[in-house]
Amino acid sequence: MRHAPASDEAALAARVLADPDPVMARSAALRHLERRARDLSRQLLASSDWLRLRTASEAGSVEACRVLTARGRTRRIRATARSGAAARPGR
Repeated sequence: MRHAPASDEAALAARVLADPDPVMARSAALRHLERRARDLSRQLLASSDWLRLRTASEAGSVEACRVLTARGRTRRIRATARSGAAARPGR
């Protein structure tokens, strides 16, 4: 799954989850999701301050806000992300 293009990711995930061995299928899918989440966090932290601030203030992702609360480059980004995470506790 690591080498599949993003456009094929959903179809490949569906094929993997259809594997006759449900434990193996679930393990492969979870490993892929963890890898993608790590990559997306790295990309977010490598982005511009403008994008980080926009993400912190408008993102629907509590996890993105958690990443920025912990590792945002400026106090403003961290504070905005903290407020964003608090405003969306159930997501």
